[in-house]
Amino acid sequence: MSFTADGGGCLGRRQCLTLLATVPIGRIVHTDRALPAVTPVTFVLDGDVVTVHAEPTLGAAIGGSIVAFQADDVDPRTMTGWSVTVIGRALFTGGPIPRPCSGPPGRPPALRIPVQHTSGMRLGPR
Repeated sequence: MSFTADGGGCLGRRQCLTLLATVPIGRIVHTDRALPAVTPVTFVLDGDVVTVHAEPTLGAAIGGSIVAFQADDVDPRTMTGWSVTVIGRALFTGGPIPRPCSGPPGRPPALRIPVQHTSGMRLGPR
């Protein structure tokens, strides 16, 4: 089944950030050895900053790079939902995330993505 933006169309920045705060898992879109790569991660939204659990090798590899971060939520019964993408420069802090979320125990390293650009849409069946 294909999806398309429903009558609600595109979402504004505040709507995008509000929706992002409602889900715990997203995907970082980055470059790995000159190829596109997508890595699923747990995250929290801390104001206008996406903060994710990051393996030190991922954090070191993409720290300082411009990345995209995408999350969505779709109801499989009604085939409706939303999708949001944000873009920003990934900053590997190596420190803990600002508040608890699911993921590895202990003090996981953090990769922070200050949101510079947002895009999002509500989804519905075609």
